[in-house]
Amino acid sequence: MGSEAFLGDLEEYCFPSSDAVHQLAAVDSALPPIYSRRVFIFSDIEAQGLNQSRSEAIRVLCHALHTTVEEFPVLANSVSMSSGTWKFLPGQARLHIRELPMSFEGLKNENFATSLLKADVLASVPGMIDFEQEWDCCRFQATFIQGGLLLSVSINHLAMDGISITRVVRALARNSCIPPKPSQENSVAAFDRSRLSSSSSVPDIAKIPAYIILSEAFDFATRTAGSISTRMYQFTEQTLAQLKSDCSLLLPPKSWISTQNAVCALVFRQIIKARLAAGILKPTDKVQYSFAVEFRNIIEPPLPADFVGNAVLFTATTFIPVCDLVAPEGLSLAAAAVRRAIQEVDAAYVDNFIAVIKSLPDPRALNFYGAVNGKTTAITSTSYKNFVMPSDWHLSLGKYEAMRLLDGGLGDGMFVIMPVRETGWEVIATLASPAMDVFEDKEWNKYARRV
Repeated sequence: MGSEAFLGDLEEYCFPSSDAVHQLAAVDSALPPIYSRRVFIFSDIEAQGLNQSRSEAIRVLCHALHTTVEEFPVLANSVSMSSGTWKFLPGQARLHIRELPMSFEGLKNENFATSLLKADVLASVPGMIDFEQEWDCCRFQATFIQGGLLLSVSINHLAMDGISITRVVRALARNSCIPPKPSQENSVAAFDRSRLSSSSSVPDIAKIPAYIILSEAFDFATRTAGSISTRMYQFTEQTLAQLKSDCSLLLPPKSWISTQNAVCALVFRQIIKARLAAGILKPTDKVQYSFAVEFRNIIEPPLPADFVGNAVLFTATTFIPVCDLVAPEGLSLAAAAVRRAIQEVDAAYVDNFIAVIKSLPDPRALNFYGAVNGKTTAITSTSYKNFVMPSDWHLSLGKYEAMRLLDGGLGDGMFVIMPVRETGWEVIATLASPAMDVFEDKEWNKYARRV
């Protein structure tokens, strides 16, 4: 099942692997070396007349993680930098157990605000990893609080992207049931990353506008340094419909945008408006919006539907003058720019992306333009909008309530769209504090409210 150890106030259970199941692809090495850290919040089921046992919950989690690691062996690997290249090594997945003097009701009253979910106590890994140490691909932490449970899932982004992580979380929920609910077995091809190191294109960095080449790796920790603020906003179905209509006013004939395109356009524009109001930008500056695109079905030939790895790259809009973006027609201008950027990501785009990575002696030289030039860029690192989170977990864990990101995971100018809830869409945005102080205005409040 797993070995048990005690580390100060932590209990630790380890689930080792005997070998590295595969090696990283070129695409993997282009990602920032970060942990994707999210927390799943459960309310205590004692209120429902059921007896919640801490020991039973731990037993269930150990069983679930053991079974999930068997389904996704890469979870029990570690990653290490060697001669400028990240490599998978035999390792272990870890489950940490601790208790904290927090209350579920206190969190609920604040809509489970990210600012209350401190990474230094709810996760045992940093957001950004260094190049000198060996790092686990996967760590979980179950934190028992008054009236509930916080289950933190930290998976190294070098191991897999958000879609794969969501599949892992669904498997964990399924495997928490005893006996586990039936699942479709992963195909052999699901773990084959070789396609993401193969390209027939002549590399052209100019064709991937979200990236630049530097002489050395960029320190992503600088994006979370200094005085920054994070807020969560909620959109209702009614305000989303109005926003989509407003974004479409000046689109070319027969063009269309999705609701997600509209939300991204609005937040991008609002970030730039706030930076302009705070004196960070000038009307003559040019800005762009950069965001992740998942390409499982775009690459030729397409990857298997159950592919486990990183099938994601970043793209960006063309540069837009600040004065045009903040003008009355700027919302529709932003929406059209987002849509064009999405449409430009085709099979040739992906193939060239791989070719550029392979052409570099050190893949760390490929960096995000928006990270290096943060003041003139807004970034969506991930959208969880379409990620359906499991709600059917073992009763000993409690009742699943919500998913949140841990505090400190977003840098200045970054925002994410959270999983859709019954109350509507939720967006988490982070900005330098002077810009966040002037982020909200009459136009923004027409669509979203702070929660």
